[in-house]
Amino acid sequence: PISPTAPLSHKNPTSLGYPNVTRGGKATPPYALLCHGGGPIKTNAWWEAAILANFQKLNMNYISPFPYVYELQPFQLNAFLPWAQAEKQQVQNIMVYALHLTMAPAPTSFCLTRWDEMSATFKYSNGNGGTMTTPIVRGSPFVTLEYENAAPNITTKQGLQIHGGFHVNGAEQDCDGTTTYKVRTVKVRFINSDAEWTMWFPPNTPLLCAKSTNHVSLWSEQLMTGVVRLAVTNNCTTGTGVFWCQGKEPNRN
Repeated sequence: PISPTAPLSHKNPTSLGYPNVTRGGKATPPYALLCHGGGPIKTNAWWEAAILANFQKLNMNYISPFPYVYELQPFQLNAFLPWAQAEKQQVQNIMVYALHLTMAPAPTSFCLTRWDEMSATFKYSNGNGGTMTTPIVRGSPFVTLEYENAAPNITTKQGLQIHGGFHVNGAEQDCDGTTTYKVRTVKVRFINSDAEWTMWFPPNTPLLCAKSTNHVSLWSEQLMTGVVRLAVTNNCTTGTGVFWCQGKEPNRN
């Protein structure tokens, strides 16, 4: 009989006559989405959906480190501030009015560079030497974007508030689509979500802002290497927004 203390075999099973198991098609591990290539892939991790989802199907690759929910697409990172909607038989986590975070030249792919129990870092690349790296940390109030040889580009499908919708370095400015501002901090207040986002850029970053009824774009025409951070600093600015803020007393800050 074999001793229960004998070591486990280290032989390749195929050398012992067992059939080799290969996985192809949809069963192939997503090694392309791991920056280091092949190797073991963690299972049942909080960030796993970001690299396992079929990008042709929407609403499949959300990760929820909170307070934000993220959706990773090959060409952009979408950041949502969710809220809970209670109904008779369920409580839903609702996500609308994302910020779409990307770079120029536009990225063509992303991969996972590192991970642990509290964070996961993804790197977007455009094939021209430009990258946008985002370390997503569970519980962090900040969205962090590390640009290298790339220009920031931030958009959203909602309108700016008429009064006080766009501030640069503490002063209200026009989001006219033509003026280049030298920014350090930017605050934008949106009609649809009734939320205020604050953004921090490297000093004197050139930035333009354009708006329409249901769209806002912030972008730089200059490649940069530096860090941009964003955070929701008020989730109910007027009390007239939809969903969680409608009819409520606005937050004062």
